[in-house]
Amino acid sequence: KRAQENNENSVDRRHKRMMKNRESAARSRAGKQVPVKADLPLLCCVLLSNGIRDSLKAERRMLESFIKSKVRKQLRH
Repeated sequence: KRAQENNENSVDRRHKRMMKNRESAARSRAGKQVPVKADLPLLCCVLLSNGIRDSLKAERRMLESFIKSKVRKQLRH
């Protein structure tokens, strides 16, 4: 009878430990998601500014190319 009680206690302890581990893992996952949600507006701003920067770089290259071609034409005449 005593062996059976020890076995039941062992199973209960194992079950409690497993449940605590699951709860801890759930808290850990939830904690990792919070900063992502909090930084979403910042991430949007960064992506937008990167897109604007890339567009401006492309526009600048086009303007520089246009100016160089105009200067070359004027030097020929």
